[in-house]
Amino acid sequence: MDKSIFKSFFDKKRIIIFALFVIFLYFYAARLTLFLSNSKFKTEQDSSNETTVLLDMTNPKTFTITPSNNCWKGITLFFSIPDNTESSYIYLKITDEDGKTVFAQAVTELDSANYHRFSFANKIPAKNGTYTLFILGNNIDLKTNSADSLQYKLYGNVAGKFLVPIIIFFVFAIIAAFLILCFFIFYKKIKPETVFLIAATIFGLMFMCLMPPLTISDECRHYDTAYEISNALLGIKQSDFGIKKPTPVFIIKRVTDLSLVPDDMFQNDNQTLFNYYETIWPHVFRELQKPKDLSLVVSYPYVNTTTAYPFLFVLSSFGITLGRVLKLNFLFTFLLGRFFNLAFFILVIYFALKKQTVGKNFFCFSALLPMLLHQVASYSYDSILITLTLFFIMYVTEFAYNSEKQFSLKSMVLLCLAAFFIAPAKTVYFPIIILIFTLSQKSFTNKRNYAITIFLTILSGLVGIIVNHLFSNSFMFLNNPITGVTYSTLYKKSLFATESLNNYDTIKNISSASIRWLLSHPFQYLYILINSCREKLSYWFVTLGGRYLGWEAIPMNELLIYLILILLIYQITRTTNGITTSFKNRLISICIFVVISIGILTGQLLYAGIDPISPVISGVQGRYLIPVVPLLFLFRKNLGTASSEIEQSIQFAEVSLLIFMSIDLLFRIIGIY
Repeated sequence: MDKSIFKSFFDKKRIIIFALFVIFLYFYAARLTLFLSNSKFKTEQDSSNETTVLLDMTNPKTFTITPSNNCWKGITLFFSIPDNTESSYIYLKITDEDGKTVFAQAVTELDSANYHRFSFANKIPAKNGTYTLFILGNNIDLKTNSADSLQYKLYGNVAGKFLVPIIIFFVFAIIAAFLILCFFIFYKKIKPETVFLIAATIFGLMFMCLMPPLTISDECRHYDTAYEISNALLGIKQSDFGIKKPTPVFIIKRVTDLSLVPDDMFQNDNQTLFNYYETIWPHVFRELQKPKDLSLVVSYPYVNTTTAYPFLFVLSSFGITLGRVLKLNFLFTFLLGRFFNLAFFILVIYFALKKQTVGKNFFCFSALLPMLLHQVASYSYDSILITLTLFFIMYVTEFAYNSEKQFSLKSMVLLCLAAFFIAPAKTVYFPIIILIFTLSQKSFTNKRNYAITIFLTILSGLVGIIVNHLFSNSFMFLNNPITGVTYSTLYKKSLFATESLNNYDTIKNISSASIRWLLSHPFQYLYILINSCREKLSYWFVTLGGRYLGWEAIPMNELLIYLILILLIYQITRTTNGITTSFKNRLISICIFVVISIGILTGQLLYAGIDPISPVISGVQGRYLIPVVPLLFLFRKNLGTASSEIEQSIQFAEVSLLIFMSIDLLFRIIGIY
């Protein structure tokens, strides 16, 4: 074998990547071992038939259970504390069939006010035995399903004697994935668009299927909005069900689609199901065992629907409609809506990357960011917005710096269509359309065509805003009176907390704290912006990389996120040769980024106000910046491509991180249950 080939393949960068891979492999193998050897294998809980038993210190309550597992390592008991001012105490003793005590422990420091987990120092071989539990306590109301049925969770080795083979299989499976990745990226040298197509499909589907229904940001209201549009597509009218205007509180659904979430969803007031991660998948699997009921009923929406962006729900509503036409169950119907959004993103970006020559590797990298995949594989209107903004930036960049390409009528139509849908999506992202001024006149046959293209693109955005406004008027705003947050109540929120801002005027509602207040208090407004950036910049940065998924309820491995962000920074700041950018274009791109960022902060300042403790704008998340991240790349002095070895290493590193992040997400979702 040629030593030079061997040396070039095992360079320093790849050795570092390989070392990190080994570290993560060990970490996840150890985590899988711990998970399989100490995970929940049996549950006895039924909230619909819940009763309580008051414990005392003299008469133990006795229960019998059959673990049916060859390695029993712990048990969780559920209870409530009637008096928070009094100390609580619980004692548990477990005996086997022969009356021998196999475990006994008394605790005064409980895990929470609702449960406590007893972990055994020595595992109990409980495969075929019946065990008796003796429970004493003070200030504890033990939860039961009936007088003789205890509510509990059991923990132990779910894999049994197959634990070691499973771990070995897992390790070899990851190594095989690693080798296959090496083969296609370093040996076959597949193109970036092919890397994107394969990775986005695999990991997008994983995000789509792993995330519990309605747990991604505001997905409750986005799902109901898409369902309302689906009703319109199917010709289902509220008047046919006796609903007369103006009564915007009901939505018509199939009975089976009401099985998507637990009934106590109506007690949730957070516009998302982040309080329900622990119950959704088990609830879904229980409901799937019941017969399908495809009849239509009138029900409340989960929270409220959105009428402002109807165009961005068309694809997900097609998915719901197809599921209803094919008479699929509620889960597959729901997943079809997510799938249509994901499929649109993959197809649009894949064909855009195929035609891309400027910054192809960076745009491929940007399109595979975990938070981006998490967003596009959902009902969120951000899915279509992210797809179109990324496409628009890529397309404009190509004709701005590739003088060999001639701008055609087809290109103009595509840009106008993208602008038509981007502009009305969210007003704050409208400045992205201004990027059209970076187009190179060399790509046009004459200055007249250049001016017409710019004019028509901006006009398309304005027409999109008007058409969207007119079209949205045909949709009724539906609001759940139990859990919904109406626009009237939103605008009654206090913008500032007087106790934290003694030097600021007290502002009682949004109407008196609009643009007029910002203009009359410029220094206070500027201070709030600066202070928010000072205190929250690191948080926005890690949430951009995907530190928390769902409604920030599922924390991902920090090291993975930091590595992804390091790769992103490296992609933006690295030195390359080939395509020099003009000062005008660089200025336009960075100004658009700054304007949109300030717009996001200002919008949240008016909408959500500030933190009650310090003057920091509330509710801003890093995911809001996803559509404008590529603009930072355009601020570089050079947009050329680095050597193929560097590009291949970056592709390999990003896909490897996505593999580990998917495993991490799987552990966290399964671990909840």
